[in-house]
Amino acid sequence: MPSSSSSSSVVVGIDEDLMQLKDRLIGMQTKLEIVPIVGMGGVGKTTLARKLYEDSMIAYHFDYCAWTIVSQDYNMPQILKSLLRCITGNECDQLTNELKNMLHKSLFSRKYLIVLDDIWSTRFWDQIRIYFPDNNNRNRIVITTRESDVVNYASSS
Repeated sequence: MPSSSSSSSVVVGIDEDLMQLKDRLIGMQTKLEIVPIVGMGGVGKTTLARKLYEDSMIAYHFDYCAWTIVSQDYNMPQILKSLLRCITGNECDQLTNELKNMLHKSLFSRKYLIVLDDIWSTRFWDQIRIYFPDNNNRNRIVITTRESDVVNYASSS
């Protein structure tokens, strides 16, 4: 009988999706690409995104990897601080506009992967997208959402 104290989780049935998403993340597309993971609540969007984010091949491919949870009632300063903490390793206590500028400057000449988990609105995307530079470095933004209109909107902007 297998031990129940195992620290690694097993996810059944996502290997093919995982491989397709990995290919998109490390693919040769040079411009910034939005990689959506869409589905109903509880289907494993965050789990799939987490497996990508924690994959050593993916981490090796990017200069910076950052993850933040957005949620329905998001707090923009907290989201910016969370992203900057992943990128710089430091806590930031600046004002929101300074945080936005710091994020943009930190990412400008780097190859980055950003995961925005649980986006609910196009309004959020409008507020944050300009701080993710598209410098033809094969940057990627993974978004998880229940809302297909968020994906369509983010992909077209």
